[in-house]
Amino acid sequence: MSEFNAVDECVAVSGGVPYLAIAHEKIDWIAQGNALLGESRFDEARTAYAVGMETDKVTVLNNIGFSFMKERRFEEAVPYLQTALKLDAQYVLARGNLCSALTQAGLAAMQQGAIEKAESWLYSALAADPNYGWALLNLGNIAQRRGQRDIATFWYHRAIAASPDYAQAHNNLAHLLLVQGDFEAGWAHYEWRWKTDDFPSEKRKFDAIAWRGENIGESSILVHGEQGFGDNIQFCRYVKYLRQRLPHATIYLEVYPELYPLLRDVDGPDAVFAKNGEPLPSFQYEIALMSLPRLLTPSVKDVPKEARYLSFPPEDNFADLAAVRRERPVIGLNWAGRPSHGNDGKRSLDLADLARFFDIEDVAFVSFQKGEKVRQIETFSDRAEILSLDERIRNFRDTAQALRHVDLLVTVDSANLHLAGALGVPTFALIAFQPDFRWMLERSDTIWYRSVKLFRQQQEGVWQTPIEECIRFAREFVGRADSWADD
Repeated sequence: MSEFNAVDECVAVSGGVPYLAIAHEKIDWIAQGNALLGESRFDEARTAYAVGMETDKVTVLNNIGFSFMKERRFEEAVPYLQTALKLDAQYVLARGNLCSALTQAGLAAMQQGAIEKAESWLYSALAADPNYGWALLNLGNIAQRRGQRDIATFWYHRAIAASPDYAQAHNNLAHLLLVQGDFEAGWAHYEWRWKTDDFPSEKRKFDAIAWRGENIGESSILVHGEQGFGDNIQFCRYVKYLRQRLPHATIYLEVYPELYPLLRDVDGPDAVFAKNGEPLPSFQYEIALMSLPRLLTPSVKDVPKEARYLSFPPEDNFADLAAVRRERPVIGLNWAGRPSHGNDGKRSLDLADLARFFDIEDVAFVSFQKGEKVRQIETFSDRAEILSLDERIRNFRDTAQALRHVDLLVTVDSANLHLAGALGVPTFALIAFQPDFRWMLERSDTIWYRSVKLFRQQQEGVWQTPIEECIRFAREFVGRADSWADD
């Protein structure tokens, strides 16, 4: 193989050398290239750099490599950056760009499913810098994706050792520890979630003391919700446990407006407020909702086993479902979560994936699905009668009313799964191969909800086996279903 020639390569990929035609020895071609790069005129920038190659070869090579990175052409950037480092092994900027280009080439390969190729790029990044945290992190992610959790733990610890304040490494390690049931270490690392780049909730700033588990006497404390609807439904139980820890304190709970109708009467707080609603009263302490487990249930065995911790609303706007249920069992269906969820592509289904449920005879089907996928019901109008509650459900309190009248809910990992579990509704949950940490591993039950049974993917992207198993159990379940909600 011939030696890499940066000038020839640059001219080739630039499609010509328009700037050579006006070359003048007094022009600062590197500055000209930088200006063009700032305007995203990438080919012209590289041509200008090539003309100025003899002025400062190492800088030009780095800048050409960086120009490819700006276009997300990471593999093409690599040889320029490698050549720059061969000429000057101490050039820190080129080394950083090379590690970044190699890592991003690895990430691109991961997205295309080329895991071994991705791994090769990441190892190349470590060859350039053994302590490059981003590469260490993603080697951990690859290992976790393969189910090699011990290896993933090793890489995450390496990333943290290289950069102790690397929030994403702490957060990924937290999820890995929690899914394996190591709550004590997992919840501690989970506190880094606020500093990750893609965390969905803002870090709230209050003129109050962050509660660390101490006795606060008769002072007041605000517990504020975070992340998704399901997270708030699952962990609102902790306000009751907080009451047990702080019997003399005044406890306020702040929740999303969409959850306020459901949680306004939840057990534990002295008052519940909707975020951005009426002004909060004064308080001396504060804590985010999902920071409570670390302080109140630091191990798996500390999580109380409750049949239910939310109650059905006293009103009932779904009496027609009760009439249906008196004639035959009712199965509720929820086949997709919110599309905006970061992992929605792996957790959500199409209704067609559940089509064989409609072979179960003498059963009524009720759809709890919201959003665009409600329209999929029309496809099955000639095969099954599916009552959609889309237009009748305005909030989670309405959902809770409707759940009173189902014998079984079949759902993906969604907020409705948490709501049904919190209400004690029998629920069959379809769980992805790489589960959210709360569902842990290799178990069909869950420590969080006694009424929920888990059906897990055994292979990423393949739903047939858990769905078939779920259908079999559903057929048996409704065959012996009692009117459990009439008590």
